[in-house]
Amino acid sequence: MNDSIADETQDIYNHIVEFSGDQHGSRFIQQKLETANSDEKEQVFREIQPNALQLMTDVFGNYVIQKLFEHGNQVQKRVLAEQMKNHVMELSMQMYGCRVVQKVIFSWYRHFKLGLISNRHSNMSSPISRPSLPAS
Repeated sequence: MNDSIADETQDIYNHIVEFSGDQHGSRFIQQKLETANSDEKEQVFREIQPNALQLMTDVFGNYVIQKLFEHGNQVQKRVLAEQMKNHVMELSMQMYGCRVVQKVIFSWYRHFKLGLISNRHSNMSSPISRPSLPAS
């Protein structure tokens, strides 16, 4: 990442939650998450995590949470999902929260489905042995 982009991102540190709730700030953070290095993603995650449920139901904040589910590491995704755990019904019935729930379900389904497909292909490529008939 070049210095000017890194500087732009660092300028909003300690204001990530505030920016996430703003239309232009949310778009800015979403774009940065697509190209951010792991340290930058971690900084965004650390700031968002205490306010994740609030942002999941926010008109603009929900998109930032969705981007974290797309571009965050496995630990970050697991922590966010754990926060959702006892709130899935409420989130599902809320206009913006339901989008986050859909993103999580779709991404897990896709991950699970891809795992099944690769498993299936690896099983298909192995030779199938038939039981031999007993000699008469």
